[in-house]
Amino acid sequence: MIKRIAVALALVLLPLAAMAEAPDRDLLLTNDGTLYAAESMFAQNAPGIVQTSSTRVLTLTVQNGSSTMSTTVPASLSGGWHVNPALAFDNESKTLFIFWESVQQGGLASSLLFCSYQDGRWSEPTALDNADWDLRHNLRIAVTRHVESTDKDGKVTSIPGLTVHAVWWQENGYAQWARYAMITIEKGNVASADIPLFNLNTFSPSSHADGSGGPAKQTQELLRHPAIFESPGHDTVDIVFGNVDTKSLHRLTIKPSFKVVEDGRIRIPIGVKDREIGAPEAIVLDASSAVSALSSGSDNVVYYFGTPQALSYVMYKDSQWSTLRSIALNDRVTHDTAVDAIRRMVSAE
Repeated sequence: MIKRIAVALALVLLPLAAMAEAPDRDLLLTNDGTLYAAESMFAQNAPGIVQTSSTRVLTLTVQNGSSTMSTTVPASLSGGWHVNPALAFDNESKTLFIFWESVQQGGLASSLLFCSYQDGRWSEPTALDNADWDLRHNLRIAVTRHVESTDKDGKVTSIPGLTVHAVWWQENGYAQWARYAMITIEKGNVASADIPLFNLNTFSPSSHADGSGGPAKQTQELLRHPAIFESPGHDTVDIVFGNVDTKSLHRLTIKPSFKVVEDGRIRIPIGVKDREIGAPEAIVLDASSAVSALSSGSDNVVYYFGTPQALSYVMYKDSQWSTLRSIALNDRVTHDTAVDAIRRMVSAE
């Protein structure tokens, strides 16, 4: 137990300390021009008078034209650190969903929560996974808007259906692995309280499902940062995730599909395509590093991360990883302009 607690503290407290310096937010722009911004901040900096036992809380800012409104997410006021918000939106019901990480027990445990915001009202929070003592990091979400359906004659069609796909890294001091959840949304509500959870290694034939072991030092932290990308047709997602046994990254394509059961149909994920893409060399990161990823419609992917002085990136293209490259930052080349340059490079590939 002492080893487990020591590992937990090292994995959680470093990233939380880093948040004091870097903005922790997500932005979402809807078709009608409404901009939503969810941000994690220290409770004393939250707008309005906030009565809370939480160290960090989540705020939501809604901007439409010249009208702006800010509020604190009620589910983030019950204690702990509430960080890493991610947003999804259902256009049909005009419902916003916010996902985030809730860290409790002084950094010894965490959970993934989400709730909805519709017509100025918040729903009660729902937990994706409540395993005691497990730690969860680097939450990412994506949305698909179509579901594969097979009728009684075997004919396959694509029908409308909103699905939120969530990926994160999970560890408990003895094992670590990439996790995946598929959340079915119907008329602005989660269709079922029974949300299917998966160890992503089980989708990969060349992977070991238990998540034990440890990667080489140069890739250890990068493997802990799963990335997820929506397809142009909004019917599949691609997930890039690390496997600590094979010491490599995998790229997996998943599509939601209906499965016929006794009392109707349920939505399940289908692994369409899995490919091992190795791992870059000599990428030394620590647990406080903010890592992001970009991808084009092909298998190309870029991981980037930075310091106040430079933005570093590494690219997978033509079945091989590039060397680590850097863009120096200054008054003329900011972090945002460097990211935009990388985004244009990826789009051109």
